Amino acid sequence: MPGYISRVDHEALGGLFAYPDQTTGHVPRPASIERAEREALDGTAADRALDILAILADEPFGLTWAELADRLSLHHGQVSGALSNLHKTRRVFMLREKVGRSHPYLHEKFRTDYDTDERYDDPAQTRSGRTRELERQIITALEANHRIDRPTGDAYIDQLVRQYIEHKEN
Repeated sequence: MPGYISRVDHEALGGLFAYPDQTTGHVPRPASIERAEREALDGTAADRALDILAILADEPFGLTWAELADRLSLHHGQVSGALSNLHKTRRVFMLREKVGRSHPYLHEKFRTDYDTDERYDDPAQTRSGRTRELERQIITALEANHRIDRPTGDAYIDQLVRQYIEHKEN
């Protein structure tokens, strides 16, 4: 899949999204995967992220997801998905102090206006998210060792890594 393309300028846009499959993220269900891939390919996801960044660039005190959703006529999932990616890539940050029941998000250009104890620079990670990240790091390390012909010495693990590498290449 190619990099993100904005419908506005038709240029590749790096750094907007954190997921390696170049989507806004999805759950392992066909409808969710298809939506994420479609929005990545047709530019909807990139345009949504750029719209959010443009609005937040003019808001030194930030906006909550609900305020952004209202301004852009989007639902919670659309806004929170974009904010999650923008937060993971550090294009936005979140204030620790809530407005109502939500934390405001701010554009990265306002980061130095707030002390580190006033902001969340990185999004919260769920237990399953941390597990997936550790699994990804383990697989990456094992794959790198196998590519330079340095197997683990465990025949079962080595076979699984070979299968994984072959699966990725086909």
